[in-house]
Amino acid sequence: MKLTDEEFSAWCQRNKMSPEAEIAIQRIRSSPPVRRVRGRASNVSGRYPSVKMGVSIQFESQHVELWAIYAMERDDDVLEYYDQPTRIQLHYRSLRGHKTSPWHTPDFLVIRRNGAGFEEWKPENTLEGLTKRMPERYQPDPRGGWRCPPGEQAAGALGLTYRVRTSGEHHPVSFYRFDCDLTDGLGACLFVCISLGGRSRTTGGE
Repeated sequence: MKLTDEEFSAWCQRNKMSPEAEIAIQRIRSSPPVRRVRGRASNVSGRYPSVKMGVSIQFESQHVELWAIYAMERDDDVLEYYDQPTRIQLHYRSLRGHKTSPWHTPDFLVIRRNGAGFEEWKPENTLEGLTKRMPERYQPDPRGGWRCPPGEQAAGALGLTYRVRTSGEHHPVSFYRFDCDLTDGLGACLFVCISLGGRSRTTGGE
């Protein structure tokens, strides 16, 4: 269940969130997603009926974002999460050295017990190519994983963090689950069959 206003206020105080961060998060909490996701030939988009959030959460990739949603649903450290939460402007130089300032919508805003930030999920096998095409936007992290310095800078201005997450963080096992919770107010069933390297299918019914 989502935090009440009193619980959110207490969370902000406990984590010493800046006024800017509190305003930014509260605006996202009270607003619908800023964009509607679309499927492409290489992936399937859809909506997951979240018990934790009490609404349907959009995903743009059944191999990456849906896995992220499925994990956040079951992660006790995640208090709330919001898809397509807001637009932020990134500033960096292109491969040719030109200044560029695109608007970007992170996949999720995630509120955890000890902080909050944006998370952008990418297929593991695309990051190396992205670092070559946009070396100032995507970079390998010496500690492991990947970074987006312009995203970190934009999020930091709001008092939030920015993380690049990848499909490689998921365990290389198959998930075969049938979730049916008719008490969550949605009356929705979701069948999820996910297999690394295999085909995935999601079907929802009411």
